Formats: sequence, structure tokens, C-alpha cells
Amino acid sequence: MTTTDTSVSYGHKKVLDRVDLGVGHGEVVGLIGMNGAGKSTLVGVLAGMIQPSTGERLLAGERFEPDSPAAAQAAGIGLIVQNFAPDPTKRVTEVLFANTFRAGQSHQELRERALELVEEAGVDLDVDARIGDLDRGTQALVEVTRMLAEEAQFVIMDEVAATLADHEIAVLHHVMRELVRQGRGVLYITHRLDELLSIADRVVLLNDGKITGARSARNTNVHDLARLLDAAHKEPTRPDPLAPVSGAAPAIELVSAGVKGAFDDVSLQFSRGQITALVGAPRSGAREVAEVLGAQRMVDSGTVLREGWPLDFLKGSDALGIGYLPDQFDEDEGRLVDQAGKAGNLQGEIRRARRMIELVKELRISTTDITQGVEPLSGGDRQKSALVRRMEAGHELLVRVHPTRGIDVVSRGTVFEVLRSMAAQGAAVVVLTTDLSEVMQWADRVVVMREGRVVVNAANQDVDEDSLAAQMLGHAIYSGTARRAR
Repeated sequence: MTTTDTSVSYGHKKVLDRVDLGVGHGEVVGLIGMNGAGKSTLVGVLAGMIQPSTGERLLAGERFEPDSPAAAQAAGIGLIVQNFAPDPTKRVTEVLFANTFRAGQSHQELRERALELVEEAGVDLDVDARIGDLDRGTQALVEVTRMLAEEAQFVIMDEVAATLADHEIAVLHHVMRELVRQGRGVLYITHRLDELLSIADRVVLLNDGKITGARSARNTNVHDLARLLDAAHKEPTRPDPLAPVSGAAPAIELVSAGVKGAFDDVSLQFSRGQITALVGAPRSGAREVAEVLGAQRMVDSGTVLREGWPLDFLKGSDALGIGYLPDQFDEDEGRLVDQAGKAGNLQGEIRRARRMIELVKELRISTTDITQGVEPLSGGDRQKSALVRRMEAGHELLVRVHPTRGIDVVSRGTVFEVLRSMAAQGAAVVVLTTDLSEVMQWADRVVVMREGRVVVNAANQDVDEDSLAAQMLGHAIYSGTARRAR
């Protein structure tokens, strides 16, 4: 795939500005850029969803001008979006071949071909399973295997691994290598730079709609790429741990709590004044614990205490002073920040507006009007705007699921600095994550769950990344980027 001199404008704003990009057969090109850089727009052009105002595109040397996603797919473009949502009622076999010439074949024929495909890919995938019964990592594996079934010449993967654990990413990369071995070209978009370097051949930077840099993956490292994204970027240093608020009751506490089919007899305390990382592979029970802490799910056994008192789930999270922000939410409507009226007086409104403007700047949200709707914002900026809204609400307990999903590497540190600021002011902050490097960098305490049980509950300084990975998975595992590459 080659795109030359490609531009897209919305009104007077040029979102893509004369972009030149090529991806060869059997090559993985990583595309990086800050939120709002134009990555999603470029994907839209290549996948037939957006018509450019200028430029030329070639696919396998032939002129390529799709006027719809269906036309792009028919020409050999495969696309996996960040929030892919296959039909949960369908079986793996049906999903693999839904968009291929085989779709009209009998189920037995499709099943036999699916088994062959899974064997070729070298993955453990139940072709008879229903999509809705699979965890997110396995669903992602189905999506990538679908690219093999569709025989796509050029595959675009847009933040597919954003919420996956390292061991799930390793399996995903294994199937990607099969795509590459067969000569497919892959454009891989991610904000996880260490992951990118373990799979890409080249890395290209998109900044303000322009290609402004490129590197060979072999001749660069994470910190060089971070500096390429932001010249002011500094290698992160681990801040001193925060201490819990002295003399205060736990912000929330689980006492012998259980949720049927998820976890049982779990007792945990979450203190004000600290960031606690809740870590676990799919079906470990960690997500369900986060949902209980966020007052999104009731327990079937045991007790949940909010500052020493039984939690009344029927009141709802906001009434309980709990800010819950899941990893998949609808921020397509409403304003970045609600309009005036919350502070109750003019001076309060001025202070509030100034603080919101500071937050928008700190988080690098691309807007000039904090009261605008969120529709024009990029996916990453919508994620950050959701955090601004929760901060504005002033919750004393914040539960955030995958806090940096879809957010550029420079803003990730800022997000955690904001969360740390909330904790330093007395809030209890709980983050559900599988990114162990972020856990080691920012969390004050770490809770790891496996098979519905707590296997680690310790201060950050008492653990290391490899031991956390081993406890999370139940066996030893390589550290850092090697873990993702293997």
C-alpha cells in the first residue's frame, strides 16, 4: 500500500497534510502520534471511510480509490479497529468467514477450513465457541485470524492490543508474524512503544497531520521514540510512594466478599491518599472486583464497607462519592466540561474554569473551548476528557479501568500525575490494569488476583515486574519487551 500527497480538510482545518506513506509486502510499519495527530483520519482514508481532498493511493501497484469500506475490503484491505465488537451470538467459525467468498458454504465445510486455519496460525482457538463466551484477548485473536481467512493484502490494526495483557499480546504477535510470512503488509497503530518495537520493522511519526519522522525499529528504543513524539520528553523517574491518610477509615473495604463465578472470600482495604493497582489476567476476578468497588456490581456474599459503613449499591456511584470510569464508555455526547452553575458563585466559577483549563492543557486535549462538545475530539482526547469530568465531580474514591487505553505515550505520564495529585489531596484511587511497567512506575500498592483469589497484596517497593507477572499468570515469564516479543 502506498499513499502519496494525501490531504483531508474539515472546513479550514487540515487534518491530513500531504501525507506520503508506504507499506511493503511482508512488512510491519508502526504508526505513532499524539492524540489528535490524524491517525484515525488516515485509517479512514485507507479503509474507504473518508474521501481525501488530494492524493493518490496504490494497492499492489494498482490505483486504489475505494468509495466505501465494503469497496476497500473487496479490494483486499483488512481492518481491525480498537473497539472491535463482533456479534457475541456467533461462533468463531462464522466470524472468521463472514466477509469471505466462503460465507455461503455449509457449516461443516467452514468448520473444517477454520480448523486448518487455526493450525496454520499455530494458535489454540476453539472454532465452535461463541464469541460472547470469549475473553477480550481471545476475541482479538479471532479478529487477527480473520485477516488470514479474508486473505487481506494490507491489514490495518488500530490500537487492537490497547487493553490486552502482555501474554495475550505475545499470542497476537504470533499470528501477525504469520500474516507477514505470507507477504501481507501491516500498518500497526499503538501507543505502547515497547510493544511496537517488538513487532514493527519501521516506525513512522504522524504529527499535526504530517509525517514528521521515521525510524528503523532495530536502530531505536522506547525513549528515543518518546522524544520523537515530544522533544521535551524526559525518561520517567519513579516518584516517592504516597502514604495513606493517617487515622482515616479505608475509603472502601471488601470483607470476605464474593461474586458468583468471579471471586470468593476476598478481603481488601483501599486507603485514601494512595494509588492502588488492581492487576489480573482475564477471568482472574480483578475486573469484577473493580466493578464492585465502583458500585457497578453487587456482591453475592460478604460485605462492602464505604468508610466503615455498609455500601448501599442502590444509591448509585455518584451519590456514594465514587467515580467509576470503565474502559469502554460512550463519550460521544455532551460537553468536554459542563457549563457554569456548579460552583454556585462567580468566584467559584472562575476558579473552576481556570482549573479545568489547566487540566485540559496538562492532558494535551486538542481544543480551544472547554465547553465544546466532545464529538470533534480524537478517541484518545475523549478518553482524557472523561477523566476531566470525573475530576471535576470531586469524587473521594475513583475507580479507573485501563486508565491509559488509547492515550499517547506523553499524555500517559500526565494522566497518572493527575491521578497522583488526586490521591495526594486525599482521594483513594484504584486502577485496573495489565500494564505492569505502569504499575511499577506509578502505583503505591499492588493487588494481583488469579483464579478468583488475591495472590499479591503489597507495597510497590516490595515487588518487581517479573514477580508480578509470574503471580498473575501462575508461572515465570520473561520481563520487559522480551515478554511481548516471545
